[in-house]
Amino acid sequence: MTWGDNVARFIFGRAWLAVGVFAWLGIAGCGRGDGLERYHVSGTVTYQGAPVPSGLVTFSPDSSQGNRGPQGVAKIRDGKFDTRSEGGKAPVPGPQTVSVRGSDGRAYEDDAGIEQPDGKPLFTPWTTTVDVREDQLTIELEVPTAASK
Repeated sequence: MTWGDNVARFIFGRAWLAVGVFAWLGIAGCGRGDGLERYHVSGTVTYQGAPVPSGLVTFSPDSSQGNRGPQGVAKIRDGKFDTRSEGGKAPVPGPQTVSVRGSDGRAYEDDAGIEQPDGKPLFTPWTTTVDVREDQLTIELEVPTAASK
């Protein structure tokens, strides 16, 4: 075996070691699971009696009620949201401050030339509170008319 063969075997062996480490990290869920108990939440969002076309629902643990942990989030599509959907993250259980942002769903380019894929806001961000419990995983959010822009 030549010196070049040994170098190639060394490099090739190290490459497989790196692939193995990354595969193990992927299987172990590095960066995915945080080990916290979470409950998936779904539901509907309406405004002025109609489904909100597009937007975002954010769940923030209510620290004034002793709840702590990371936020949960779900996209609103055609008046429905589900933390299991793409880009969603389930909240931790307990009292939450829920923030709702809703848009008309018609993409446009703003004055700065930046694409706004969710469209124009329908109302100012609205907040309410909910208690995320195992027996209450579906909620209905009705944004009051008072939240109008």
